[in-house]
Amino acid sequence: MRRSVLVATLSLFLVATLTAGQETPPAEKPSPFGLQMGMTADQLGKIDREISPYKFQLSSVSKPHSDLEVYVVSAPPKAGLCFIRAVSPDWKTTSDGSLLKSRFESMKSQVEGIYGKPYLVDAVQSGSKLDRPRDWMAALLANERTLMARWSAADDDLPMNPTIAKIYVAAYALSPDTGYLAVEYYFTNYVQCEEEIKSQQSRAADSLQ
Repeated sequence: MRRSVLVATLSLFLVATLTAGQETPPAEKPSPFGLQMGMTADQLGKIDREISPYKFQLSSVSKPHSDLEVYVVSAPPKAGLCFIRAVSPDWKTTSDGSLLKSRFESMKSQVEGIYGKPYLVDAVQSGSKLDRPRDWMAALLANERTLMARWSAADDDLPMNPTIAKIYVAAYALSPDTGYLAVEYYFTNYVQCEEEIKSQQSRAADSLQ
């Protein structure tokens, strides 16, 4: 089981420019996978486990995607739901990553149909020796290659739907012939959410002194 996958986020690409938007009536809020910004833990449905403080792996979602199987959310008590990470199954592919790239393109196109053309990174690091087509998966595994699409109002001036600040789709490798996709949604209350979690952790630490 990919324990680290469930907790990790695309922090290398997340710029701390998420801004709080105006409150949107519940009926107008986007609901990726059936989840809306501000949902409390009690409203999320059945929780499989709490991975870390206020970060929950859900047993199911009301609007599952056929290519995604694990859903993890952040939802502290005050801010409520502010982040979703959905992870695909592990897919076998060839060393050139053809199937994984195809799955990525399909997922990117689906989001693109709603939010428009994304900011796309599809490149190998300068100086990498894993720059041949047959080394595609090996380079991804070594973190020397990136395949990522980003939709953002702050970074890319895209017309995002209400309450949605950023969306990422990215490909990852588990081995030279196995990979997966992750889709992340950052809501406009994400900064508030992170501050609440850090504050709670700080108070917990203070109680030990």
